[in-house]
Amino acid sequence: MNLKSILLTGLTACSLALSALTGHAQQNYNTPLTQTNAAMGRLDGTNANAAVPAGTVTNLFIDIPNVSDNDYTTIQVSYKLASSGTEVNNTLIDASSDHTNWVVWAVLPTTSAGTAIATSATNIFWGPMLFGRVRYFTNTSAAAVSNLKINPGQKFRARGR
Repeated sequence: MNLKSILLTGLTACSLALSALTGHAQQNYNTPLTQTNAAMGRLDGTNANAAVPAGTVTNLFIDIPNVSDNDYTTIQVSYKLASSGTEVNNTLIDASSDHTNWVVWAVLPTTSAGTAIATSATNIFWGPMLFGRVRYFTNTSAAAVSNLKINPGQKFRARGR
């Protein structure tokens, strides 16, 4: 082995050891929500059938994955209106320590802007809670909402670190 090979091997070993020690502390990953309402379909933003009629509150009750493993979750909501209008629509987030008794944990307002895509996001700190869910999305507008997307993303950060 020449000096170059030895240095490259050592550098690679140090890099692997360092990545194992630091873990994934600052990486984000997104996990699609599982939609249980077959009429609405996927909430990934590409489904025009993921619609909420005007003046309607949906009861989604969709679990947010990996809450028990992470301190924080980022929730992003986006959608567009079928016609003109400017309203504030809310997404309600619940939390629970036992998956039975739920409390309101966060409200994410999103301001619609006609047929343009409206987007908002927030970080949620779960504290002692082990479970999270999207309880509902409310459409207060006189126009229907389409292409609804609710996207959670967690930081790889184990609780207590």
